[in-house]
Amino acid sequence: MSRTQGLKQWGFWPIILLAFIYPVNNALIGLAIPLYFYQIGIPLEIVGLLAAASAITYCFSPLLFSRIADRLGRKKSVILGMAGVAISQLIYYITLEPIPFFISRLLEGLFLGFYWMSLQSCISDNSLQDHSKMMSNYNISWNAGLLFGNLLGAIFLFLMNSIFLIFYISPIIVLVDLFVAISIFKEGEKVDLERGNTLREQNHIQENKRTDLPLTKYVIPMMIPILLVLSHSISKAGVNFLYPIRSVNLGFDGYTVYLFTFFCLITQLIGTSTATFYSIKNLKRIPLVYITGLIIVLIFYGIATELTVFIILFFLLGFFCGSLYGFALKIFMVLNMKRKTSRYSALLESVIGTAFFLTPLIAGILAFLGIFTVFFLLALILMLFLGMTAYFTRKFHEDVKNDFGKKMAPTPGVSWKNESFSQFEPGSQE
Repeated sequence: MSRTQGLKQWGFWPIILLAFIYPVNNALIGLAIPLYFYQIGIPLEIVGLLAAASAITYCFSPLLFSRIADRLGRKKSVILGMAGVAISQLIYYITLEPIPFFISRLLEGLFLGFYWMSLQSCISDNSLQDHSKMMSNYNISWNAGLLFGNLLGAIFLFLMNSIFLIFYISPIIVLVDLFVAISIFKEGEKVDLERGNTLREQNHIQENKRTDLPLTKYVIPMMIPILLVLSHSISKAGVNFLYPIRSVNLGFDGYTVYLFTFFCLITQLIGTSTATFYSIKNLKRIPLVYITGLIIVLIFYGIATELTVFIILFFLLGFFCGSLYGFALKIFMVLNMKRKTSRYSALLESVIGTAFFLTPLIAGILAFLGIFTVFFLLALILMLFLGMTAYFTRKFHEDVKNDFGKKMAPTPGVSWKNESFSQFEPGSQE
């Protein structure tokens, strides 16, 4: 029993801290880009490209570096990722001209391929950990970081009214994150699913409260979590890019952009932290309701003109998007556990990167059609995702041939290293 207890004593709190700090930087920079470059007269197509720059390389960097990260280990990968981000953001102190800024953001997205994937894999590395609680705390942490970043931005712009200075503050936050990664972050011991089951049996450990174990007996089409995370990412990326521009056109103060995003993140935190505890029955039905809600919200973003209406929309956007991300993360983390790899975290992050790259880029190009039209087009895309999700949900069924902990038979589909991506056989996560 002492061996099992020792495995559970690994310190999770440095991951919570790392997941909090970088999003503070990301929140400040993410909204400052469209505000600053649009105000100085940069064409919207270029603003869209600058906003999407880090996502361009983040589309493929998690997949590209997944094997390297597994070899290096979690700590070295996190340090390497944040050191690269710190170096790339130092250019802000030299110039904010579009071309060098664009290159800097490309490098940032490249190095982030090591960061988030490694943090998530730390959770799935040990099958004895209570993953539902860990993921809930992890989701609370990065959402809290975004919350704090947006609140900091709102206070700063309200007092100083200088978006330019945001670019001087943000790199300092990255350096703090790098210091934490070097000084206090430690890797936990890896305990795969088979060994974890053996330890549970030997020590008579009961897992009655774990919500992931029943999920391991189901076959879930891989397209379900992909569609959920795409619905989340396209909605968030679209609003993050289009609303700051719409707020300028409507004459709203700059600090309200950060303030409203802060409101959005409050409900997003609730959504992501509670989604990991949903039952299998709700996992089949609730995402369809939330995607429908996002479709309605996006349409209203295009037609609303009152501040109070936008506040309501941001609250709804946060909860729907946060919940969809939480559902998708739950499934991807189980796959990490099942396959003893970080590739599924890499896939999750690459899907997010692709959506955050293409959405502002295309929105910037189509902006000449009008902001409402672009929001309506985003809603149409989510309608397509809704239909596809409903179709694949019908294929979500119990796999009566397999039990928890036993190797599940491969199913046909898109393969990656001979691993099926069309059908999902979960492992262990909470």
